[in-house]
Amino acid sequence: MKAVVLSNQSQYRKFEQATLGRLDAWKIYCDNERFYGFFKAKGIAFEVLDEFSLKDLWADINTWGCLVTGRWVRLSQERRIFPDVNLISVIRLFFSYTLIPAVKNYYYAQRIVEKERPEEVLIFISSAKRDYPFFSGNAHLNTFLKARCVSAGIPFQEIIAEEEGAGEHVMPFQDKSFKSRIAKWVKKAMEVFCRFCMKPGRRPLVLVHGSLRHLAPVLEGLKSRRVPAAIYDFAFHREQFLFAARKGMPYLLPSSGNFSKTVENQLAAAFEAARAESLFVYQGYDFSDFVRDEILPTTRTYWGRLEGEQMFYERLLKDFFIGAVVLDEDYALRGSFLAAFMRKKGVPIFCVSHANLAVSFAVPAEGMTFNHSTTLVHSDFEKDMYAARGWNPEGIQVTGTPRYDRLIRMLEEKSGNPPPKNERLQLLFCATGLWLHSPDQQGYLGNHNICFGGIQIPVIRAIFQAIEGLPVDLIIKPHSYESIPLWKSFLEKESPGKHVTLAKHSDDFFKILLESDAMLVAYWSTAMIESAIGKVPTFFVALPPFQSDILNRYAQDGYCKVVSSAESLRSELTWLAREGRDQYQSRFSRRNPGYYLGLNDGKASDRAVRFVEKAFEVSV
Repeated sequence: MKAVVLSNQSQYRKFEQATLGRLDAWKIYCDNERFYGFFKAKGIAFEVLDEFSLKDLWADINTWGCLVTGRWVRLSQERRIFPDVNLISVIRLFFSYTLIPAVKNYYYAQRIVEKERPEEVLIFISSAKRDYPFFSGNAHLNTFLKARCVSAGIPFQEIIAEEEGAGEHVMPFQDKSFKSRIAKWVKKAMEVFCRFCMKPGRRPLVLVHGSLRHLAPVLEGLKSRRVPAAIYDFAFHREQFLFAARKGMPYLLPSSGNFSKTVENQLAAAFEAARAESLFVYQGYDFSDFVRDEILPTTRTYWGRLEGEQMFYERLLKDFFIGAVVLDEDYALRGSFLAAFMRKKGVPIFCVSHANLAVSFAVPAEGMTFNHSTTLVHSDFEKDMYAARGWNPEGIQVTGTPRYDRLIRMLEEKSGNPPPKNERLQLLFCATGLWLHSPDQQGYLGNHNICFGGIQIPVIRAIFQAIEGLPVDLIIKPHSYESIPLWKSFLEKESPGKHVTLAKHSDDFFKILLESDAMLVAYWSTAMIESAIGKVPTFFVALPPFQSDILNRYAQDGYCKVVSSAESLRSELTWLAREGRDQYQSRFSRRNPGYYLGLNDGKASDRAVRFVEKAFEVSV
């Protein structure tokens, strides 16, 4: 038996040419869910390579990936490798997001070579590597396949194949209309205008960078206290510009620059220090060569961009008195370097958390090294989830989430005017994307893949089956704007009728949530915290083979109900329809509400602003 992993059309064509169409002697593996349909349509037998086959290793691999990056941050600090900004802390998150899937692909290769013992393996060589933070999981898999074949003495042949698909997901559409082109020209003109009008001044400022959805309450709180603030945007966005104009705030945009050779030398020194400490060894296998050859070279474009940002930040500090910086992400591509740079300059940094990602693993204390800012979180539960992934808990403060203040106000208004009981159950399905999982996805094993169509489509079909014949109105609210066209297309084909509607991206999620008798969800989302605050019964539809220890604990503590089939969901909905929302919810005894849900007193924005204001006053 001969073995090959096929992930796209280009590889399949090359494979057909190499084998002259004789497939009988080959065992075909596929690591790309988006390519399964091709094989099924052609009637070609194949074996799936997916994350669920490594389910027992998820927690161990995730823990190791986070621990490695945390230890590397600390090592580079102790060795004083980076005299200015610790660049390992800047790439920490997406480095782990690349290393963890690499370990997964190492196990795929081990399974094919050592378990199956093929007589020959066909290896695909990628024509070009993708720039950080993107990567080709299939290319990584073929890299490990070659290494395993060499060590096992198994013959192989190599073929160069083109890569297909470099983004995190398949974008459903591209607007190429004349109106869209005009909008792009206007945007470009406004961008030039904003840069031209940026006037220096020594008045102290709080620099705010991130999404208005999460930071607008903080900006408004600063303005109400007469604390001067400016908005820094990584690229021109009309909404940000108009908000700044309405509030009378400066709107600042970055410049650009070129890659620095100094950065490359520092990174090489950091890598050698890590190799000497065997940081990249997992279960006896040393991933050092993989990191050196497959990850670090792809970061060059990113460092080039950061050099331009550094030039801009230096100019900001020269032209303005930056008294504090507020972000919604100090760990990802958008804000990590800004936070690390300003922290090095002694500027107080605050990150207003907007996403409570729950994980079923935790790094030991030695891996909890990430500390760009004072991170303001909603609850002790959220604080623990950050620490589990490598944040230093000493840098995390529980203040509440500012945007939830509006949810609390809406709840208070609703309590004075309770709505009449609906004749039909109003259900909200908090959905995510419908694009299929691919080997190029970033993130932790066992968490990220449930956000895709391979899980979402069976779940929505199970929901349709569960509500059939029941007095139910179902509203589907996708998380992202990009996923709405895919949901619309899906519902045109499979919707059970007029009682299922698709919400617009602009529709108020809090309003829909509080008007619903229950919320349905199939991936961990902040919506689960929001529904718990709103006392809306929540059903997590976890169809096999999905499982999550942290979800089970959350459910056992009384904050949601996990259902594993259409039948069990239907049973719960039948009871809900008969008893009503309040009576149904009364059977759940919530344990540790303060731990999971925080204070919820409507004063989170005030607490967050006071943290910033106090640091700002000290710094100026």
